[in-house]
Amino acid sequence: MKIPADCILLTGTDVAADESSLTGEPEQVVKSDVNEHNVTDNPSPFLLAGTLLASGSGTALVCAVGIHTRSGQAEQKLNIEEDVTPLQGKLETIANQVGGLGVAVAILTFVIVVGKLFIETLRDPAKDFLSVSTINLIVNYLILSITVIVVAVPEGLPLAVTISLAYSVKKMRKENNLVRRLDASETMGGANEICTDKTGTLTKNQMTVQEIYINQQVVRGRVRGLTVD
Repeated sequence: MKIPADCILLTGTDVAADESSLTGEPEQVVKSDVNEHNVTDNPSPFLLAGTLLASGSGTALVCAVGIHTRSGQAEQKLNIEEDVTPLQGKLETIANQVGGLGVAVAILTFVIVVGKLFIETLRDPAKDFLSVSTINLIVNYLILSITVIVVAVPEGLPLAVTISLAYSVKKMRKENNLVRRLDASETMGGANEICTDKTGTLTKNQMTVQEIYINQQVVRGRVRGLTVD
């Protein structure tokens, strides 16, 4: 049966738990009840939520439920907001720069053409700046300026980025590196070595090398200028 909460085994007989869903270890873990006689012998009385009770029966004290359990805390840590990737940040910066340049050019274009029209109107007494034809020209100049802003943003940029990321995913797939999300290929493409446990899961964002087997010996600490931390 599935254990619903984190518990401490108080009394039990032949209790064993399958904790492969949390640790990845296929072997069953034997649990022993804790009491005043064996507390110094480091017993294993903890029953974790989400694991399976493989055998035995007993009585346990519930210590944590829901998000306060070990599995609940792990799920809470996974519910994090995704950070903007470096490529997305660069694209956003380029889009802002291009957009700002387009607005500046559009304003400059509108000021120049309207100023030219105003000067021509002043030189020709027969023309009226507030006439219908002049107002129509000003409206056309305004539409022209808006068109400059619209065409300033490259429409093919998102498509080109998507195609390049898809090509990166396909290339990494040939190297037996499966990437589920396109934006993750940017990060995975810059990785030279991936350190995982035996289940293939990255269990910690920062991993430390403890030992190295090299030249038929196990290296710990500092050996001939090589530091293993």
